[in-house]
Amino acid sequence: MADRWWKRPVVKPRALEAGDLVAIVSTSWGGPAIFPHRYEAGKRVLADVFGLEPVAMPHALREAAWLDRNPQARAEDIHAAFADPSIKGIIASTAATMRSA
Repeated sequence: MADRWWKRPVVKPRALEAGDLVAIVSTSWGGPAIFPHRYEAGKRVLADVFGLEPVAMPHALREAAWLDRNPQARAEDIHAAFADPSIKGIIASTAATMRSA
């Protein structure tokens, strides 16, 4: 293999700053459609606490069943976020559930 990707230098992205646009993507399931109040609360925290400007990608708010049937749409949202120079960060709308043992 001529291109030894593991030998490339690590590129560290710059820290996010107030006013930066961050893309919201739904990478696995439609959490924002099922729990819209939690999604809106998360957006408020990003804006009010961190000063970021969250932007939902085109399919981020679709229903869970639709997202499950359309992995290509989820991938398109991620690709579009990386391709947009105005987007400075990408945040997945889904998080793991924490449970105490």
